[in-house]
Amino acid sequence: MNKKNGTNKTLQVKGLGMVQYRKIGTLSADELNTAVKQTTKSGASTYDIFNENNVAPTFNDELGAKNSVSFYRLVYHTITPETNRKERVSGLLAIPRGQGKQLPMVSWQHGTILDPKEAPSMLVNHDQIKTGASGIPRSAETLLTIVRLSGNGYIVSAADYIGNGKSMTTQAFDVKGATIQTLKDMLTGAKAVSNELGFTTNQLMIHGWSQGGLNTQWLGNALERNGAAPDRLSTASAPSDLAVVMRYWFNDHPGNPPTLPVVVPLLFGSYEKHYKIKGLMAYAIRPEYLETARKIYNKKIDWTTVQPPSNPNEGPLGLPRTPKDMITGAFLEEFNAGKGRFYKTVVKNSALEGRFSGSSNFYGGSADNDVPTWSSIQPPVEHQRQLGSDLATGINVGIEATHRSTFLGSLFGPQNILDFFNAA
Repeated sequence: MNKKNGTNKTLQVKGLGMVQYRKIGTLSADELNTAVKQTTKSGASTYDIFNENNVAPTFNDELGAKNSVSFYRLVYHTITPETNRKERVSGLLAIPRGQGKQLPMVSWQHGTILDPKEAPSMLVNHDQIKTGASGIPRSAETLLTIVRLSGNGYIVSAADYIGNGKSMTTQAFDVKGATIQTLKDMLTGAKAVSNELGFTTNQLMIHGWSQGGLNTQWLGNALERNGAAPDRLSTASAPSDLAVVMRYWFNDHPGNPPTLPVVVPLLFGSYEKHYKIKGLMAYAIRPEYLETARKIYNKKIDWTTVQPPSNPNEGPLGLPRTPKDMITGAFLEEFNAGKGRFYKTVVKNSALEGRFSGSSNFYGGSADNDVPTWSSIQPPVEHQRQLGSDLATGINVGIEATHRSTFLGSLFGPQNILDFFNAA
């Protein structure tokens, strides 16, 4: 659809302030489905890249979008509780067309990204899906979510998070208060802009993958406390108990996939900055990897030029394949002993808090080495049961489901979130 892009508009939103929004495109159902099926430079489609070990069914238009979708980029300001700083952030609002004016909304929380341009609001511009150097759409996970949910009648609100999209600062990776506030503010802005465009929401669902799964549980707990509980909640590969997952990352991660060490700097950099744990990065990361780690956190890496490691014993950027080989013995000893400000802060940032009043699904995969099922499924389900709820369901996507294909299975598999949300 070659429609002219919109101009920047502003809206004064109660409790949030000024929100800037701009229409960045409209895509038909065929265009959305084609983008998912289109092959990249590797010769595989975006769908197939995520469908590792063929866990999910082969994509077809019946699984994909049924209606066109209009996309808007929102820019707003949030105040982080940890630092009391006002941060400029952005997000994506996707609105189905031809499905009426009263629609359910999903707050979608994306997984970890390293390149700020991979944020949800950077997916579309000038009525086109934007792709990276490899031909994979920017924020490919958001495209898959949009095709499945917005393409089937759901308004989707997707925060870029601090440090991504139009945010010029560094990330607040796994920082609880800042993340919750950013997500709540995005929801407030998305609802207000939707109303301004003539749409109202009658239900709220929330879903996230990986880091976004943790963020989803944090958001769900916050909404429950505020008396605005979501109708349904789901996560895929969520590290529900951060301290337990990090103990696994730092001690036992097998190094396959070898990408986890490039995420570790986001964690240490964010906790040093937002929780004011002075010198954490230098204390935790071995000297030979410290400069690279700082470049990762400070957004000094051009990820479009990074090549896969030529040495099978190395990870990206010359880092080790496992976090254990990247961090110092002193840090590891302190963490394993349950000591230090970092460890104590991580314990407080668990997502296992209150009882969810609505139904919840927790997806995991048996071949997920980054967030195993003993983190993604068992803890949140058992936690809800201990609080007296029988509304939490654990779903193993498959014995061969990896981190990526667990996410895809949550969208397109037999027990998928579209059916789960539709049943609310």
